[in-house]
Amino acid sequence: MKTQPERIRVNTVLIRDLLDKKFLDLMEKEELKLDPVSLIFICNKETEGKRQLIGIAMNHQNDKELEDKILHIDCIDPDIMDNMLKVLEKVKK
Repeated sequence: MKTQPERIRVNTVLIRDLLDKKFLDLMEKEELKLDPVSLIFICNKETEGKRQLIGIAMNHQNDKELEDKILHIDCIDPDIMDNMLKVLEKVKK
């Protein structure tokens, strides 16, 4: 049985806030006016002795969401989702 993705929408941080400042500064220096709007992670999780690769997708869907720091997060594993939310709360502070 396939697990349905869990999707949440949070008002927390921009994807830009999660990226290395040096990298962002280099983009700006080269006059690349880019806003990162999507980021995907793969989590290695072991369940019942079997390794699973579980994706976590984060995205902003429009300019208004960038302004308001609205972030959509999708993940099929609620425990991984909870842990990611804890990390984002720490980044927010």
